Amino acid sequence: MAIALLNSEYHRIRPDSLLTDVIGALNTVAANPGNADFGTNFKTALEICRESLSNSPLNTPRPILRSLIESIGADQYIGDQFFARIKSGIELNAGAPALAVQALTILQKESQKFFKVINNIDTSFTELTIEYDELGEGEAEIGLLIPRIETSSTLQDLAKEFKEWHNALTPIVEVFDRNAPPLQIRTCSTTDWMLYLIATPAILEGVSHCLKKVNEILREALEMRSLLEQIARRSSSDAIAQLEEENKNKIQTDLRKLAEEVVDERLKVHDQADKNDLKNRLAFSLQTIAFKVTAGTKVEVRLIPPSLEPVVDAEGTEGQPTAPSPEQEHLAELALTLDQEVSLLAFDNDSDALRAMLPAPVLEAEKSEQ
Repeated sequence: MAIALLNSEYHRIRPDSLLTDVIGALNTVAANPGNADFGTNFKTALEICRESLSNSPLNTPRPILRSLIESIGADQYIGDQFFARIKSGIELNAGAPALAVQALTILQKESQKFFKVINNIDTSFTELTIEYDELGEGEAEIGLLIPRIETSSTLQDLAKEFKEWHNALTPIVEVFDRNAPPLQIRTCSTTDWMLYLIATPAILEGVSHCLKKVNEILREALEMRSLLEQIARRSSSDAIAQLEEENKNKIQTDLRKLAEEVVDERLKVHDQADKNDLKNRLAFSLQTIAFKVTAGTKVEVRLIPPSLEPVVDAEGTEGQPTAPSPEQEHLAELALTLDQEVSLLAFDNDSDALRAMLPAPVLEAEKSEQ
């Protein structure tokens, strides 16, 4: 998928052509340093280049796609990062346009070489009829990108990781869509373990809601830890030590509180025992997710809303589009919200500082076996 998107974006924006225009205008400036019109033409070409690259949707890719793009070094050849390299080549040679032209020419050849490889791979995959599995209208998925540790790459390790994610996601499914079937793997790949799970829109809404709240709790704990460290450097007392101990337990306390709030708000059942059991399991679920995301796992959700295109009948006559149903409007609104808030699902703060505050969660059944 990453290869196809990169190749499509390259052919759509044509960064090499944009750079050719910039280099040409800069060459003219170098040959006619006193001509203001040529200077204006250069600035115009550079602005067109900047604007085209800044409009690339790959400037804000989803967490998993971002990881894939960065893993092959593609981020330096697309969007804002590529323009930053163009701008740097010019600024480092501000007093010598001819040298700036040389720097941009080298960058252009480097970019062309990279995208030639991308194009060859994409073409080969197409010729071999190797297709990536894209979502259709009305379909939804949960994406997981799980870092694979070199010392933990056995089949047993993979089974353990998948079981832990099953245990983490199942309570969310039960709270937000009790009638949904068990989560199924849609696609799976290796290097890092990458999974896409078939899910319902309601489950996506639940995963997004819970993960955003988990990240808020983690960030608040980091902020409190930083504040306590600043105070401790200025004075020492038993009160500060007590606050540090309370903050160490605050994550689990807040996750438990979040689990109770979610179940009380979303689960409309009268069986209190059922609700209490689900609160316990959801609290464990949220602890697991918090532990996983601070260890580097990326989570994303995606929904393709149903299209409302005009219907064409058997005789080829285009019909009138029908008014969207409330369900279709809800799905369209949900899909837009999930896209807009996808960055809130990523935890990019100092994970190391949280490890001591966030021990690996253990199920009660597992505790009894130890």
